[in-house]
Amino acid sequence: MQKYHIIFFLLFFSFTVSQNTSQDSLKLKSPRVAALRAFIYPGGGQFYNNQPLKGSLLTSAGIASTYLYYDYSSKYNDSKDVNSLDKENYLHKRNRYGWWIIIVYIYGCLLYTSDAADDTPCVDLGGRRI
Repeated sequence: MQKYHIIFFLLFFSFTVSQNTSQDSLKLKSPRVAALRAFIYPGGGQFYNNQPLKGSLLTSAGIASTYLYYDYSSKYNDSKDVNSLDKENYLHKRNRYGWWIIIVYIYGCLLYTSDAADDTPCVDLGGRRI
């Protein structure tokens, strides 16, 4: 039951953070702050860059992968009385979702860089971008 409370809290947190607040359009986003938020949790950099859909998807994928990893890990650890095929299946799924946690985290960290770089100001001087 405690797992469901944690999942509910994280989903609630991700949706409250994703609420778009009114902000001055001339205020520039800092890639450093986006990087820090992306390293804290998956989707944090996207929320900072005002991309709540991407942020919500990454946060949800990270939460789901983490939950499934721990679920299959506990099933694998408690599978002393099941046959070896089921135990091997639990191990395989646990490892798969462990890799998904890493993939989602790295993807979120790489995605923030391209999104933050898109918001950098450019001045057009005679066809040259500075």
